[in-house]
Amino acid sequence: MNCSPALKWFVALSVPLTLAWKIPVGPEDPNHRTSEIIKFLANSGFDVTFPGKLIDLQIDAPNIRAISGVCQMLIVEISPDGSERDEIHGFATATAERVFIVFQGRVYAEQPVLLTLANNLWSRFLGKLRLARHITPVLAVIATESCAVQQLPWNLLYQQERFS
Repeated sequence: MNCSPALKWFVALSVPLTLAWKIPVGPEDPNHRTSEIIKFLANSGFDVTFPGKLIDLQIDAPNIRAISGVCQMLIVEISPDGSERDEIHGFATATAERVFIVFQGRVYAEQPVLLTLANNLWSRFLGKLRLARHITPVLAVIATESCAVQQLPWNLLYQQERFS
């Protein structure tokens, strides 16, 4: 049985593509986001410390402290489902600070749970198909009143291909 040249070319091109599709994409480095946030804050004029996990805050995520003059911030990556909202707000109230949520380069007064959860589910779905390997983080920023958190160019942080 003879095959047409077009079929031979199709098979010759499709085999490498299907094999490349099956090559697993490695998981995202969990420390990469933290280092990108630290670089962003340092470039914005903050002195940054990365102490690990807070004892007062029971969220299982590293926190980053940033200070610039009288402005002090604590940045924590939080769950996209909004389950840590009360704990974050309780911590901020106890320390007389404000809470902002940063997601996809925008600052929100409250976590847009439907948006963050839908984005997380979509990213996970694409990850299972090996079409994406990054999940856009949701950052809680606990800041003193003197901080102009909204004025920081958060969109620059999220424009970095490897961060989002």
